[in-house]
Amino acid sequence: MNGLIFVWYILPIVAFLLIQFVFNKNVFGQQNNLRTPDLVTPFLIVSVHFTSKNVLGESLLPYFTLIMLLIAMLIAVFHVKYFKIIDYKRYLKMLWRIAFLVITLFYIVVIFLQIIGKTY
Repeated sequence: MNGLIFVWYILPIVAFLLIQFVFNKNVFGQQNNLRTPDLVTPFLIVSVHFTSKNVLGESLLPYFTLIMLLIAMLIAVFHVKYFKIIDYKRYLKMLWRIAFLVITLFYIVVIFLQIIGKTY
């Protein structure tokens, strides 16, 4: 069971490095708008769920969802105020990349809590 838990700790890092390598080598042979954070975000979400359940006893996904809903509303207001219209492609792209930043912060906090918990 500990081996499976370890997989959730290391999976996002391995996915990030692997996807970064593939996109840097331009394996697909075409220019695309995808970036590494766009593809790593689902791995981070799953990893934060399982590691937070292991470390804290409960999942942090409900908190992540509430934070992202609040951010989504703020981004929508920002788009309406500055662009006078919501361009859904730009809106969703910005929201997804902010989700990457937020879930990365959650991941770092959970890993830090795990390290602190092991030392004490």
